[in-house]
Amino acid sequence: MKVIGGKFKGRNLARVGAIGQSSLRPTSSKVRGSIFNMLVNGRNGNLVEGARILDLFAGTGALGVEALSRGAAHVTFVEIESSACQLIRRNIELTGSIGNAVLLKRDARRLGRNRSDPFDLIFLDPPYGKGFGSQSIESALAQGWVSSEAVAVIEESAAPDLSGIMEAIESRKHGETTVTLYRRMPGMSL
Repeated sequence: MKVIGGKFKGRNLARVGAIGQSSLRPTSSKVRGSIFNMLVNGRNGNLVEGARILDLFAGTGALGVEALSRGAAHVTFVEIESSACQLIRRNIELTGSIGNAVLLKRDARRLGRNRSDPFDLIFLDPPYGKGFGSQSIESALAQGWVSSEAVAVIEESAAPDLSGIMEAIESRKHGETTVTLYRRMPGMSL
């Protein structure tokens, strides 16, 4: 797996399986390319440059590392699996991103109260078909993790219904994966 754009373009990331992460489902290069095309070159302007990013269900950390490569100011990776956390740490080291990244080992559905500035962009790549994406974004909103006009990118088998809290602004289907961008609108709350 390689970084596909930005200042780390072409850099190899740690190999999945090297630390025993047999259950990880990394975002493919094709889907990552589509996501960053929407975020950097899309009709909403460049949403990555200078952004504070929250990467929930971070897995390999590839989305967050890709964002750092493309100019994100900071990424907080959230992952519960120990072996995946080891892989994320390794990928942060491989890209020299230690000063711009934090890794939290916790359940993305139960983040707890945010003690730092809220995030501008949230990546969610939960296990498909379990409702974890909706649960996690609701928790993040309720606990102060999401800025007032943040954008969330959710990878799922189908776009979750977040009406009342976030508005879908763009969606693309890639085989069994649907990538949907949502924007938190001012005044929308839980």
